[in-house]
Amino acid sequence: MKTGKRIQEIRLTKIQKQWEETFNVKLESMKETWYSIGYNAEEMVWLEEAATIGFVKDKETYREDKKEARMLMQRAKKSLVSRNKN
Repeated sequence: MKTGKRIQEIRLTKIQKQWEETFNVKLESMKETWYSIGYNAEEMVWLEEAATIGFVKDKETYREDKKEARMLMQRAKKSLVSRNKN
């Protein structure tokens, strides 16, 4: 049994590292896009948090998480629009 548990731990660690690498690559790409659109550092923090919430799926809190992510994206967009108006 100990060997089976150890193998499972190794597999889970490997999968988690792959997921983190994929997430970081996607997030860096998204940051470049946001920067090119004109978002500032504060707005990009909100967008990054929204993206993180979107990447991590939890069945129990999915709806609330989605609402929070949407709110953060809207907040960043409103901030960008208000800066560009002036």
